[in-house]
Amino acid sequence: MKIPQPAKERYTCLRGIVAGEDQLSEEDWKKLKESHTILNLLGLPCYPDEILLNDSNWHTEFFQGSLNDLLCKFEIEYWLFLEKAGVRKISQFAQIKLKHFEGSKIKEEEISKNLQERKKIIAMLLQDKFSSVRKTILEPLKTITIISYDTVIIQATVQTNGDLYSAQPKLVEAFYNQAENILILKRPISERNWVHIFNALLHQLAPNEAASEISKLASHLALLMPLSIEDAINQLTSAGISLLLDEKPTTDDKPLGPDLGDLGDLGDLGNPPTGNPPTGNPPTGNPPTGNPPTGNPPTGNPPKRDGYKKNWDERLLSYVKRRKEQGNEIANSDEKRTHNLAVEVATRKAVCRYERARNRAPEQMPQTHPGYDIIAFLCRLWNFQLHDLSNP
Repeated sequence: MKIPQPAKERYTCLRGIVAGEDQLSEEDWKKLKESHTILNLLGLPCYPDEILLNDSNWHTEFFQGSLNDLLCKFEIEYWLFLEKAGVRKISQFAQIKLKHFEGSKIKEEEISKNLQERKKIIAMLLQDKFSSVRKTILEPLKTITIISYDTVIIQATVQTNGDLYSAQPKLVEAFYNQAENILILKRPISERNWVHIFNALLHQLAPNEAASEISKLASHLALLMPLSIEDAINQLTSAGISLLLDEKPTTDDKPLGPDLGDLGDLGDLGNPPTGNPPTGNPPTGNPPTGNPPTGNPPTGNPPKRDGYKKNWDERLLSYVKRRKEQGNEIANSDEKRTHNLAVEVATRKAVCRYERARNRAPEQMPQTHPGYDIIAFLCRLWNFQLHDLSNP
């Protein structure tokens, strides 16, 4: 049985189910997983665990439509729900292997050197990733070997439901052998090869990253590689992408600001003193005299601070003291970034729960989306029942 208007139907049905996800019982989830509930690209209903999510056009293009009966395609906001239902991603199941090469083998030392010298640029574009992901991508670049042939042919395969599906062998510009850390290029080589180089590298080195993000990252890096290192860094910083913490210039002998002393002491937070700093114990009695401060002095007693603000100040000071006492326990930038990402995930979930409770369908934006993180649509929640479409 073929469903008419598959794209429209699958989104209408799935949007209603996802909007009411919090109301799904264990029995509902069981019916979802054990019924033909997901439409493939041909519009036919399939079991969730027998279909693959097309999350990577880079992988699916190898098969040239031969996997359409095994693939489904949905917007990214539905991916987490589909994963819970049992749908798997093609980017995690596709295997790319070298099939054939022709011509003499040439070692491309200049390209290898160029890639290694620009590790800092690559790291700048990876700083929003977990440290384990950055390390997995950057470490192989230190020792990577790059060679070239006149012809490079690869083949993609996917094994699912106990069957192996093989794509037709394909002539490509670049292939990365992760096991041997060898990048193989097709001659002639030009600046246009950089996007193929990074696609080959990143899809293999970061298989758990979103394939669409990898393709965008590869395109961005390819545009920066012809530039000098200094120009590339300036272009990134001009766009608001900062250097990594361990790359930022610092001066050990010049403090960045006045010495705050004990962070819990509010008395040190005023203007820094002029002249030579005092030595020894502070004097007692009347304060020292000197040049009076500029501007009109305050008159009368300072206004009283509201009670709830004072309580908040005390909580902040306690927090600062705890952070200082902990020392380097949380000083590592990777741990801070992990902490911030965890806070963002929890916050996004709370906002989505709030929106769903008010009959709105929230959609989460990517981390790089400018302006806002979540957009919500007003919708009607339908009462729905799940039926096995194989037994109408």
